[in-house]
Amino acid sequence: LPILITSPPGANSSFAYNPSFGCASLDVDFEASLVPIGLEEYTYDWNFDNGNTSTLQLPPTQTYAVADTYYVSLNTKKYVYRLSSIDINATSTNWCGDVEELICSFSNPDMYFEFTNNGATQTSGTVDDQMSASYANINYILTDPLFSLQFYDEDLISGNDNLGNFLYTVTSPGTFSLSTSEIAGTFTIDTVFSQQFTDIDTVIVYPTPAIPSISASGNLN
Repeated sequence: LPILITSPPGANSSFAYNPSFGCASLDVDFEASLVPIGLEEYTYDWNFDNGNTSTLQLPPTQTYAVADTYYVSLNTKKYVYRLSSIDINATSTNWCGDVEELICSFSNPDMYFEFTNNGATQTSGTVDDQMSASYANINYILTDPLFSLQFYDEDLISGNDNLGNFLYTVTSPGTFSLSTSEIAGTFTIDTVFSQQFTDIDTVIVYPTPAIPSISASGNLN
């Protein structure tokens, strides 16, 4: 008469696995629970305590051939998207002709920009008296794929000149072109480390039980 013993799955805040215990040789499936939502990326560092490791969200099935208690660990790192740098050049002359830059050929704009994402606005520093401006390591975190860049020439007396607005929807990291009626350049989207999660759980493997031998003698009628 066969006897079937089933094991429940195991889980914690970082990963799930099934089964959580059983007799050798035991095959166990694992799955990382933390996955990207929106502008996020995750990396995974598994150690299955059986000599195997993996960096996949759905790693290969793991075999535990010897009876023992195995301590499985997963280190998960979360990365978020950010606007990390902008390089621009003034391509037109809307910035000149006022008190601060009266003659275009003898002056340059004082450029800065406003970054708006998900209702929040941050303002860059001003690069004074230059036709080109670079903004490195600005570290503006993106919480929504759509952002805008509003560019200005700073004029403290006559009022700032509008150098145009640029809209962009982020789908991946990289360096991309930007342009308005007054400027042209590039911007860089990358990822930056945000959080780390570490969990350890156990897979218990029992010895394979011996098959009992049953014998009978005498008259069974």
